Amino acid sequence: MAEDTSADQGPVPALFEQCLTLYEAMTDRATIAPIRPDSDEEGLVYEGFLTRLITDDLHLSNPYYTKLTQRLKAMDCIRQLKRGGSTAKSKWLLVQRPTFEHFNEVATKKTTRPAGWRDSVDQQIRDINERLTKAGL
Repeated sequence: MAEDTSADQGPVPALFEQCLTLYEAMTDRATIAPIRPDSDEEGLVYEGFLTRLITDDLHLSNPYYTKLTQRLKAMDCIRQLKRGGSTAKSKWLLVQRPTFEHFNEVATKKTTRPAGWRDSVDQQIRDINERLTKAGL
């Protein structure tokens, strides 16, 4: 990792480098796919086991999952389309590559919810409704 410095910003934080590395790893494994099953709108979508990507491929410890995904969501770099689980892959829309400027903006903002939180809640509601429909409730 190259250290990017400037006179007024100092060294680039390791968290930013890790966010960038994770985003690029997701991009390498992403495909153009529909954003929602009921829509023709497409985007660059990563589908996989994100925790495994972080721990096995990037060799970071498990607690980095939360830090990295929260920061990437706050910068509106990724949006969760579908939650995963032990055997189910998650789906993430890749929106924009992280920039140091966005990283600094997010670091100085006092936000209570990360960008894209509403999309995640909407997807959770759709998932629950689908399960209820399949169960005949």
